[in-house]
Amino acid sequence: AYELSLGLVGSEMCIRDSIETESESQVNLSGLQFTTRIDRMDQMKDGSKLIIDYKTGKNVGLSKLISEPLEQAQLPIYAISNKVDGVTFANINSKDCQFKAITKNKYDLPMSHQSINRMPEWKKQVSQWSKELVNASQQFQNGNASVIPAKNACDYCEYDLLCRVDKADNSG
Repeated sequence: AYELSLGLVGSEMCIRDSIETESESQVNLSGLQFTTRIDRMDQMKDGSKLIIDYKTGKNVGLSKLISEPLEQAQLPIYAISNKVDGVTFANINSKDCQFKAITKNKYDLPMSHQSINRMPEWKKQVSQWSKELVNASQQFQNGNASVIPAKNACDYCEYDLLCRVDKADNSG
């Protein structure tokens, strides 16, 4: 059983086998072609497939996967271009190890009650990602590559001479 002090739900890991590691695949996103490299794909005990992306150092939150505009496109791209039932960041650092996941089965991985409750429904989220990424691909191919910095991103930026952001418009 997982330690209750960690606030994790689940009594055993549901991973059966690692299917792929460091695998490259070609992606065609509405005519925009590029290569991705998946850290790891596992098959769960129920037969479903999960893509794991390892992050060391800074903790990457689930909100980065469901924000509008999308702040982290990597896992959403994996989700729409592979036949999988979930994607997760495995945040690993000296203080903590956590999964930040969106999966078809919310109980596949040991996560806090809060993470499980905040997790969107898989099929709806994949549909939303697909719409958002196809739109971004089409916009990019049509020459529209507007910069949408995160709040306060410009406060400490040293690239004023190269930047296309009007800092007066980025006041928050």
